[in-house]
Amino acid sequence: VNTPLFTGRGESRIAPHQTFAEYLAASWLVDRDLPFAQLVSLLVDALDPQRKVVPQLRQVTAWLAAMRVDVFDAVVRREPEIVLWSDVVQVPVTRRPALVAALLDAADRNRLDLPERSITDRLARLEHPELAAQLSHVVTNRDWSDRARDLALDIAYGCRLSSLGQAAAAIALDHTESLGLRVEAA
Repeated sequence: VNTPLFTGRGESRIAPHQTFAEYLAASWLVDRDLPFAQLVSLLVDALDPQRKVVPQLRQVTAWLAAMRVDVFDAVVRREPEIVLWSDVVQVPVTRRPALVAALLDAADRNRLDLPERSITDRLARLEHPELAAQLSHVVTNRDWSDRARDLALDIAYGCRLSSLGQAAAAIALDHTESLGLRVEAA
């Protein structure tokens, strides 16, 4: 316990690591057994018409999602990228299909905030037993937006799903597909 994580350095004697403070905040909220509506009122910007989580509370929200199923379900429905981008929360295999579905749906509706940089390591965390079938439905179906199909291909690549290689090759060679999707599939 006599380490900088707990004691701080120099004259500071508080928990200096933000992740630890975020965990403690989420744990405190869970220990108080607050009703779901009250948790939402603490985490969401009431003035935001989209009712998004306050950016500074995204990691606290991710911890809460790991600790409470109702919070997990709500976050996945509204802002699935919070769970995806969390450095500290491991999504149980049984919850990953719902997260993948929410990410694909958000991408399809152009409501997913993903950075331009490589996200392969994050997407690899989404692997689950039915992932190939879940992604195949999106990759091969033109009713889905190119953005959702592109994300499905990225998830397949991140999870090393070689079973979707044929579908990706078909897209890459299909001149009726958009150039961006063809390049991504290649």
